[in-house]
Amino acid sequence: FSSRRRHTRYISVTGVQTCALPICDFRVDVGNEAETYLRNKMQEFSEKRVEAAMADVRSRLQDQLDRLMKQLRTEGGGKTKDGGEKMPKIYDSLIEGGIELCDMLASLNLTNDPKIEGARTALKSLLATVDIKDLRKQADARTEIRAQVEEIKSRFDF
Repeated sequence: FSSRRRHTRYISVTGVQTCALPICDFRVDVGNEAETYLRNKMQEFSEKRVEAAMADVRSRLQDQLDRLMKQLRTEGGGKTKDGGEKMPKIYDSLIEGGIELCDMLASLNLTNDPKIEGARTALKSLLATVDIKDLRKQADARTEIRAQVEEIKSRFDF
């Protein structure tokens, strides 16, 4: 028997010996029907993934609008010492998170859905004008912004 040496190279990297094996080509020759079938399956898979991603985008926008509607109520935050209604607390993150979401949605709108884009730009414009201190103290400011959020929801079917 003759011993044939494999055509490999051994390299010592950081004290560990490694072996670089030759790269094999594993492509398979498939017929036209099989190729068409595989392409269609891949297209179908891609479309489902994009649909799922866009459903998530719509859901995130819907959740943000709902969160704003809930927090901008003028009642339901508990009772004051004298028995009156407290307004729910509003944190900076409610507005800042909404603005950040609007910024992200510009990139996440893979299909350039006009409803998502319209709602995104309307919400970002609205949130950019909000004074958080006014929302914390003034029921009228909450009512006005809440009405505008409701209008965005109804205009874009969210």
